[in-house]
Amino acid sequence: MNNLSKMDFILFCFQLPQQTGYPETYQYQTNYCQKISGDCQRQQEEFVDYPPPPRAFQQYHHHHITNCSLHSDGGPPVAACASGTFPKLKARNHSRALNYAPGTVHYISDFESWVPEENAAVPVTPALSLRRQGTPCPQDTTCAVEEARKEMKAKHWLMIGIILCIGAGVVLTVGIPLAYKKYDEQVEKKIRRLLNEVPLIDGSNGVAWNIQSFHWYKLSAFNFSSDLRKLKPWNKSDFSHTDLLRLKEGQVGAQFWAAYAPCQSQFMNAVQITLEQIDIIRRFTEMYKDTLTFATSSSDIRKIHRSDASTRKIASLIGVLGGPSLGNSMAVLRSYYELGVRYLTLNHLCNTPWAEAERREDLREDPVQVDGLTHFGKLIVQEMNRLGMIVDVSGASEKTMHDVFDASTAPVIMSHSASKAVCDNPRNVGDQTLKALRDNGGIVMVPFYSRFVACQEKSTLSDVVAHINHIRSIIGTDHIGIGSYFDSGDSTPVGLEDVSKFPNLFEELWRQNWSEEDLKKLAGENFLRVFRKVEEESRNLQGTPVSEAQAPSEDVSIISLMANVTEVDPPNGSQPRFTRTRFLLQFISEVTRKHLVPSRYLFMRMVEDPN
Repeated sequence: MNNLSKMDFILFCFQLPQQTGYPETYQYQTNYCQKISGDCQRQQEEFVDYPPPPRAFQQYHHHHITNCSLHSDGGPPVAACASGTFPKLKARNHSRALNYAPGTVHYISDFESWVPEENAAVPVTPALSLRRQGTPCPQDTTCAVEEARKEMKAKHWLMIGIILCIGAGVVLTVGIPLAYKKYDEQVEKKIRRLLNEVPLIDGSNGVAWNIQSFHWYKLSAFNFSSDLRKLKPWNKSDFSHTDLLRLKEGQVGAQFWAAYAPCQSQFMNAVQITLEQIDIIRRFTEMYKDTLTFATSSSDIRKIHRSDASTRKIASLIGVLGGPSLGNSMAVLRSYYELGVRYLTLNHLCNTPWAEAERREDLREDPVQVDGLTHFGKLIVQEMNRLGMIVDVSGASEKTMHDVFDASTAPVIMSHSASKAVCDNPRNVGDQTLKALRDNGGIVMVPFYSRFVACQEKSTLSDVVAHINHIRSIIGTDHIGIGSYFDSGDSTPVGLEDVSKFPNLFEELWRQNWSEEDLKKLAGENFLRVFRKVEEESRNLQGTPVSEAQAPSEDVSIISLMANVTEVDPPNGSQPRFTRTRFLLQFISEVTRKHLVPSRYLFMRMVEDPN
């Protein structure tokens, strides 16, 4: 064993008891210092043979007692121990250790050696008074130094606490927001990539009707590829949410445009209005062919989306919104299919002679009374199955929906319906009907219209997410899609204000632990599965004869026409009465079809001025 230095003994005897606080260390220290003699070998043996000391002494023994040299200036170590003297020290990479006052050195390993000042007397301080922690401090220099050291330690920890608090504040105000920002950027990047892999298919958009309303079908009157938020009258309308710039920003892969004829046109010029809507959709698809391309099948959508991302176009498809557009004619249904229509909504805000609409207490009693789906309605559904046209039951009564599930041999859709359990709006669907839809193999496409998702004029993205999550809990992820209803309603959720905001929905669902696979199903895979099944069923029915069924004459008689032109708001709660002038003008318009004022202008004039 190497010799033990005088400095090691000084620090061992003087400093260690104050650091440990163990009562037994005092006696051990005193006895040990008294047993030290000038014989290094004897000291070594006594040190080794002495009863095991507390842990602090054991640690000291193992790591710090390295030299044994008992001959030195100033007398033997025991004298130095008793006097508590500290000569000038030579620091080893520790600037604070140089010229420290007696009793302030903490770690022996900080020093290589001790060197007495030349020609200078070694300072002598009163003997160390061994005392327990917490006892009053005697008025001597050594004790005062001890108290000063404790005060310095308290200040030291106080400064550490202040620094930690400041650091925590920086983390809370700067670090956490930066971390969230980085996380949000990662989520956004992930969703952008996901929507690049699978087409986002929106089931319902009413921009064609807005083009009719604002510009009377004149595409030359506006630029659809510009930002319509900056152009009149679009920027003044709460019903405007769409242009091609925002469609691309929202990463829409396929868009169903609604060809719509209002209920007031039933038994009149609904077919004509619908054809004009189909025409405007086909024309703007062709006019803006750098962005849009016409699609009529599931394979078209796949092919368009698999093209190079830098030149990829948006698939443009047509759905007819409302049974009145059919004119109670199978021939018209087949003609629509040839023009590219790929779904028909059986009801929209009113009954048809063959299908009952949602039961809306806030509207006047519908002049056409029907319960569920009639026999002729079932024949229409079967002809749609034969053609390969998707049956849409959004807006139908739940009895009509269940009748359609029984009549159809192909999956059906709800192009813009949400959960009635979340928001009890007539457009929405109850859990039992959702389960029947699941059994049919179809999908419900959730809208972004505030009155459908929040039952009020204001809503948020969270309201839409609540519907999606509830529907998922009832029928699973395989039966949900997106049917925004943009450009059809006058209030959209905060966070889903227009067609550019579609990614926001998928980012939020990702944060709620939706998997990539489930998000892809929601975006478009579910709809493509339904579309493909409808096409397969059409091929299976190719040997089925074309339907030549006619609507019952009583359903389309002149009485029905007269009933449909009654006053919308009769005065003082009285029964609706016929407006003879209106009826005669409409009847002449429908019968002759060769008059000076085209029927569409007559219809619009009636809408503007019901009297």
